[in-house]
Amino acid sequence: MSTFLHNTDGSYTPAKVWFTLFMVIVAHTVGSLPLFFALPDHINPSDTHQVALALGSTRFFLLQMIPFALVAVALIALQRWVHKRTMVQLFTGRSKVSVRRFFYSFSLWGSIMVLTTLIQLGLNTEELVWNFKAIPFFKTMLLLLLFIPVQVLAEELLFRGFILQRLNGLIPSPLFSMLLSGVLFGLLHASNPEVMTHGYGLLFVYIGFGVFLSFLTVADNGLELAYGFHVANNFFQGILLTSSDQAFQLNGLFKSNGVSLSFTSILLLLGSLTVYLALCFRAYPWSIKAVFKNNE
Repeated sequence: MSTFLHNTDGSYTPAKVWFTLFMVIVAHTVGSLPLFFALPDHINPSDTHQVALALGSTRFFLLQMIPFALVAVALIALQRWVHKRTMVQLFTGRSKVSVRRFFYSFSLWGSIMVLTTLIQLGLNTEELVWNFKAIPFFKTMLLLLLFIPVQVLAEELLFRGFILQRLNGLIPSPLFSMLLSGVLFGLLHASNPEVMTHGYGLLFVYIGFGVFLSFLTVADNGLELAYGFHVANNFFQGILLTSSDQAFQLNGLFKSNGVSLSFTSILLLLGSLTVYLALCFRAYPWSIKAVFKNNE
């Protein structure tokens, strides 16, 4: 049984849980105000390409990061002072955070993403075009290295830390908790520019990723693998690909026409996730039965 998922330490009355969710919304709203006031009146906020042209890609990216930073700070502070739990308890079921697991997951999924990009380049499934410009590229890499861990930390602490554990406390079914937290994670991305451009069918990809990351969290008894995977996914996506329908408008190695849901791309994604899971299971064997064990 996952001690992380079934952790009952701390004070989680309904009032405190709702207060935390309310404060997370407040933190995100306050953090969004600088970007709101920086936007020119004639620019559609959902058109990230035009926003980046108007504000500059670096300034736009930094403004996008503020809400995530405030959410991460709010969650950590609320866990300490309202729920009487430490950062470690919110992050893992182990006595301390496993940095080794994070770097294993980060390097594994990052390597797989580079390999699949090369395969896509060979197959020309995404019509990738070489886009390397030294100074913009290394600026992009630095920005992503500094801020993507913060952005991902906010999402992981909220969805795979706080919400996943609280859902399991309400209905003691790991499967239900993983599915519902995945759905909530997917819905968070409903306003992403690629979803607005290509349709709400893309939400199923985000929901799938949310369920996948929740499974990793429950199976491995902590956020380390999920956090490493998520950081790698956003970081390598940023440095490998640039498209006009991305949320982050930076300078990657290749330009693409946007997100594709072609049969080949879906097959590559499913194959990549299978390889990732197999290698994680080899490094850190899990008991699948224990993953789905209900509270007693």
